[in-house]
Amino acid sequence: MASCRSTWTTPVKDQKTWEEDVKWRLDPTTEGRFDGCEERVAAAKAAAAQGMVITQMIGGAYMYLRSLIGPMDLLYAFYDQPDLVHACIAGLVRSGEVVTTRHQHT
Repeated sequence: MASCRSTWTTPVKDQKTWEEDVKWRLDPTTEGRFDGCEERVAAAKAAAAQGMVITQMIGGAYMYLRSLIGPMDLLYAFYDQPDLVHACIAGLVRSGEVVTTRHQHT
């Protein structure tokens, strides 16, 4: 019988991979991050003026961590690497705050 081993992997294994491979990609202040934002916000405002409901969603913390660290490794990370979990959540919160503020003030 053939092996069904999975080659699926996640980007964050430890603090080093978080810092070097992922954190910088999620930086909300990266140049070009908000290209086209004004047009999208203007379209949303126009839709709202016509009675449409406009929402903004930010993914949940657990699913965010799960996609970064992996479902099984995340469970261990809560205990073995709490600083890593905290750093990842801080990145999510910062990104959400910056994006939401930008949308509200555009």
